[in-house]
Parts: sequence; structure tokens; C-alpha cells
Amino acid sequence: MKTTVTGVGLLAGALLLGGGAAQAGLIDYTAGGVNLVWDNDRGATGLTWLKNANLADTVDFGVSGIASDGEMTWDVAQSWITAMNAANYAGTNGWRLWSALNSDGTGPCGPAYNCTGSELGHLFYTEGGLSQNQSITSSATLNLHFTNMQSSVY
Repeated sequence: MKTTVTGVGLLAGALLLGGGAAQAGLIDYTAGGVNLVWDNDRGATGLTWLKNANLADTVDFGVSGIASDGEMTWDVAQSWITAMNAANYAGTNGWRLWSALNSDGTGPCGPAYNCTGSELGHLFYTEGGLSQNQSITSSATLNLHFTNMQSSVY
């Protein structure tokens, strides 16, 4: 079975950062001229997402195999993240794809709906307030913090 992901790709170029305020939720900020979203609800270090939820739609970092809409296989996404790190995107080389593991390292979380233990599940269901069969684009919270979201494929 072919696994596909969409740019950030995929909301998924994720970076672990420390510091910040002690409030829960999503916080918009800019680093290295790039708009980012910090989820300080994800443990002591927090988790940073690209604000552009489909960056691969416009920035390919020289990686081939990315569809014109930013969709790519997991293997291409790994290459894209490697190239993103080589480019020191947003002033860092600590980007990675999101994890399907629960925060305690067990899992993977799912395949199931409403699985909030993984990084992407937490973003969708906890921060985004989404339920089973809802599109990510239907979340008012995620629409407030992210741009260029796709209705499916994540």
C-alpha cells in the first residue's frame, strides 16, 4: 500500500523547540523569516509546525517526486525533510516528520479516529477540536493558525 502525505509537508515538518510562555495551545511566531506555529501543549519542549501546511506545494528543496499539489510518498517526504534540514530552513536543521507513536513511545496510535496520543492526532483532535470524518479544513482553530491546508491526505 502506498502511503501519501501532503506538504509540510503535511503539517508535518515538525521541530522540537524549548522555551516560551506557560500557556496551553497554539502560538504563532516567526523564525528565520518563516511563519511557524508552536504547540506548547506537547510536553516540556513543545512542538513546532510549519504555518504553511502544504509548503511542499511551493518549495521542493530540489527533491523530485512531489506532485504539483504537494502530495508525496512517505519516502519522498523523508528526502524533502532531509533537504529542508540541509537548507537550514527557518534557521534550524532539526526538522522531522510527525510521529504516529503515542507520547510515551508506545503505538503506533491507530489506525483509529480520535487517537489523541500521537503528534498529528493531538493537533487534529485536541487542538483542532475535530471529530471522526471531519476535514481538517473545518476546524476554526486550525484555520486560524495554519495556511494552505488540504482537505485530506494527512
